[in-house]
Amino acid sequence: MWTVFAERFESTDFVSTTPRVYQGFTLERATKVKAVRTWFVIHNNPTFTSLEMRIYEGVGGVPTVLRNTFNKTWVPSELLTLNAYGLKEIYFDFTNPVWLEGGVQYFLVPWVNGNAFTQASHLAWVHGFPDPNTETAVTLSEVNVASVPYYMSLIGADR
Repeated sequence: MWTVFAERFESTDFVSTTPRVYQGFTLERATKVKAVRTWFVIHNNPTFTSLEMRIYEGVGGVPTVLRNTFNKTWVPSELLTLNAYGLKEIYFDFTNPVWLEGGVQYFLVPWVNGNAFTQASHLAWVHGFPDPNTETAVTLSEVNVASVPYYMSLIGADR
């Protein structure tokens, strides 16, 4: 069977305030963030209430403080438009852009409300491979795809 390399969201991922699945980033300078675009796998009509994206600040490579939640949330009927399986690029945006400071460690954290994970039916966040930031620093024939960052693009503007 063919697959898209992605991290599945399990039901236990969303019962704690400490996220398991996240993508860290640090901006070089202060940036006004309007939106983020990313990819998710929809596998066999998963059961969930809504999908949202959050921004955390962190220390030591771990998200610790919820900073913002994007205004846009997705419900199953918006993601499952054609059939029970799919790979979908979606966006999350702010009604009013937020300022993120340069040099601060931030984390994008997908949050799935009402998630009923099973091996046969789930949502997953797609790994970006090859990662354009590290593609010259890895041997592509030997890279562990599960260690590659998640595919995401910030949409914003400098001050």
